[in-house]
Amino acid sequence: MKWLSRKFIVFVVNIIIVIGMIIKEYQPSMEMVLLIIINSVIYLFVEGILDVKRLEKIYEKSKKDN
Repeated sequence: MKWLSRKFIVFVVNIIIVIGMIIKEYQPSMEMVLLIIINSVIYLFVEGILDVKRLEKIYEKSKKDN
């Protein structure tokens, strides 16, 4: 459930940024570009952490099975 809510938050933030760009007539200011970059980095960071945790669980299960 936490995974889903994080993805949803990132999705909403991306939509807000896109709407902001449309309002500014497709001329993104430096702030907008930075927001997108920061958002992408946070998203990758969160996804990376979640993937590592999932892989650890799979590894632990395989150890128990063997």
